[in-house]
Amino acid sequence: NIPFAFRIEGELDLSALQRSLCALIERHESLRATFQVCDGVPMVVGQSPAMPLSIIDLRQSSQPSLTYIDQLLSEEARSPFNLTTGPLFRAKLFQLAGQEYILTLTVHHIVFDGWSEGILLQDLSAFYDASCTGKNPDLSDLSVQYADFASWQRQWLQGDVLDTLQTYWKGQLADALHDLSLPLDRPRKPGWQACQSACRSFVLSQELTTALKSLSRSERSTLFTTLLAAFHTVLYHYSGQENQFVCTPTANRNRNELNSIVGYFVNLLVLRSDLSGNPTFQELLGRLKHVVAGANAYQDLPIQQLTPCLGETQVSLSRVLFALQNTPQQSLRLSNLTVTRLDSDNGTADFDIFLSLTEDAGMIKGVFKY
Repeated sequence: NIPFAFRIEGELDLSALQRSLCALIERHESLRATFQVCDGVPMVVGQSPAMPLSIIDLRQSSQPSLTYIDQLLSEEARSPFNLTTGPLFRAKLFQLAGQEYILTLTVHHIVFDGWSEGILLQDLSAFYDASCTGKNPDLSDLSVQYADFASWQRQWLQGDVLDTLQTYWKGQLADALHDLSLPLDRPRKPGWQACQSACRSFVLSQELTTALKSLSRSERSTLFTTLLAAFHTVLYHYSGQENQFVCTPTANRNRNELNSIVGYFVNLLVLRSDLSGNPTFQELLGRLKHVVAGANAYQDLPIQQLTPCLGETQVSLSRVLFALQNTPQQSLRLSNLTVTRLDSDNGTADFDIFLSLTEDAGMIKGVFKY
């Protein structure tokens, strides 16, 4: 589940919000998709665009405490979806007072990725403003939908194209994959996957952020690669392993018409670092520049097809994830309303450790999720 939550203050037009949500899922086919298995074959089935807004009136109770609100957000973020029946996108509005609300939007990751967040918030803002004013939303028509991309990808990933991608990744990863020996608090059980998660946030100062950018320029490196090298250095400190494998997400939206569509486009790349020979940081950075450049050049092989091409049936590609978020940042802006983003987390972890970094106001902000 990918959850979002917003505190809304002001005279909210409930009918306009309902119409806006319906218009949103009318615009994006992915938001009304369901997944069924017919004769052993997975099928995507579309639903009607109608989506009721659930409204929960809390005005009769005493002013809800922050603890109670956090509990509401946590429960909503964790509430499961039914992939077969859908819908896979839901909205709930908690009315706390006459002009005070909390809006939660929750969507299943199978139809949504990080880039889609900016699209969803931008389009919902445009639909609400248009609905309140009676004007047409300032949005261009979509020329394609996610199903068009999926069809094109299946036709393209064949023959020489597929062979070239598989050959590269075999050369990078075959007979080498292994987990990092991170200091766990208890032995890992075979087949067991952690679910419950916790987070730790931190901020790098403007001075340090500026110094990192200066180092990147002097070494002809991207900020992403410099931060990745620092992360690998930390991992080496705790694991002592010279060969490390870390996953990183790539947007996988290589055509302009895909940049305005909600869907699961994201692909994971497995980056292999080499810390043999006690390299200096600059030497490690130089090695990683080649790794990152190669991975980006051959990024089109879906990670779901990577394991079979390596000849492995049950292999953990990596239990560590690193991301420098550079997706379009959008806020939910509703006419004549004050909207504040609230922290919302599903409380689960897909990786042993996930370092997520963003740049904001000249500082790098990070979250370790584990």
